[in-house]
Amino acid sequence: MPKKKFASWESSPNFRWVKMIGGKRHRITCKQLGLTEPDWTKERSWDKAKAYFDALEATLKQTVLEPEAKQLVEQLDKQLQFAKGNKPSEVAKLEATKATIEAEHFSIDGFVTDNTIEQTIKTIELLGGKITLPDGLTNQQLSMILGQGKVVREQLKQVKQVETSFTLKHQADRFLELASKSQEVKTATELKGAINRLVERWGESFDIRTIAESQMDDIYNFVIEADWQSKNKKFGMFKRFIKWGAKQKFYPLPLNFDDEMHKFTSQPKAVETWTDEQVIKALAGFTERVRLYALLCLNCGMTNVDIANLCYKPTYKVDNKTYSNLAWVDFEKGTITRSRIKTKRISNPPVTTYKLWPTTLELLKKHKADHETYVLTSMKNSKLVSKNKDLINMQWTRQTDKRRTMNLKNFRTVGATAVGSNVHYLPYRERYLANRPTSKGLTDRHYDAGTQSIMDEICDYLGRKFKQLK
Repeated sequence: MPKKKFASWESSPNFRWVKMIGGKRHRITCKQLGLTEPDWTKERSWDKAKAYFDALEATLKQTVLEPEAKQLVEQLDKQLQFAKGNKPSEVAKLEATKATIEAEHFSIDGFVTDNTIEQTIKTIELLGGKITLPDGLTNQQLSMILGQGKVVREQLKQVKQVETSFTLKHQADRFLELASKSQEVKTATELKGAINRLVERWGESFDIRTIAESQMDDIYNFVIEADWQSKNKKFGMFKRFIKWGAKQKFYPLPLNFDDEMHKFTSQPKAVETWTDEQVIKALAGFTERVRLYALLCLNCGMTNVDIANLCYKPTYKVDNKTYSNLAWVDFEKGTITRSRIKTKRISNPPVTTYKLWPTTLELLKKHKADHETYVLTSMKNSKLVSKNKDLINMQWTRQTDKRRTMNLKNFRTVGATAVGSNVHYLPYRERYLANRPTSKGLTDRHYDAGTQSIMDEICDYLGRKFKQLK
């Protein structure tokens, strides 16, 4: 015997049931009913959908009207009875008025039966919500909580919002947004990639409040299994996220956060080296723009981000306050003065001044942009490197063959190796790279201005070594 139809079924792409109750269309999807995708059919979802609508209909029908609204409805019933026999044209209007009053004026002080309460709780559970009521409440008190559909919906909405805020996906997005404001483009991209992999592993709906020692062990195993070159670096990114969550008081910091067993062993790779002849040949084979990037890396130990931040002036003003630029060029003196991007949060960071080779200075003058701030920009006069793009790397990739030529960062490495291999200049290798000083010595920590003549010597030494100076 076929089952009696209780609602309308809508198949792909909605996979839901629809039913009119009290002049209002109500819908429930198979997903909302808690069914897995293979069960998103009319036959397999029938029983759960019918139970849902039975519970919903019982709840809506057993509402109690406010006293004043009840009197209005009684008067409307009398008018309807008269209109049906004498003024049929007014029936629809009267029925609509009655439906509006019944929908908007429920009593919170009225009486509901135990059956209504049971059906209401069942409805909430079918929707995926949870509700906990204290013991000893009277039916009148329970009606104040459950007697109005609006109260039930608002409570369920709040439950879902609270639960969503503690999901791994939600908090991971918060963490990445905060981290991106203080990270270099490359670092921010790597961090986002790592954290998103963790979200994929644990699931977007994972409750972040349950993070404990077992999750730290899982992260360690995840890094071990993954095909990452720098496992220590990736593990450090995950630890940063876990520590952030503990500071947000989502959970206590796991006891094995700094466990000595969480170590990674790696076989050191041989450092790639380049002969002077290979460097000179590579420079000669580049287009002018690409050669300029390579010369800035070799002459001044710069990176893509350093090149993109090269300015015309040493300072800039915001709200009548003066700030130092990270790098600036003096075309008259033929120098570039800069500090690393990583020192941007340090007040009065140490700076290094580089003496430019004639080839570097000539190309810099030729390719300088008509921009208020930056010396080198894109064809559209925008910054070369920003949060979501690296046009220097794109230009380099298009105009070189990575299989046969050096990468841009190799020229910075070649310069540092050349400085370090000279016994007289070895102590100044970190200064050539403009790295943040780590020595406790005051001279090294602050880049003593009295040693500028040595930096000039280093620039000349590199220029002669790679045939940029005679």
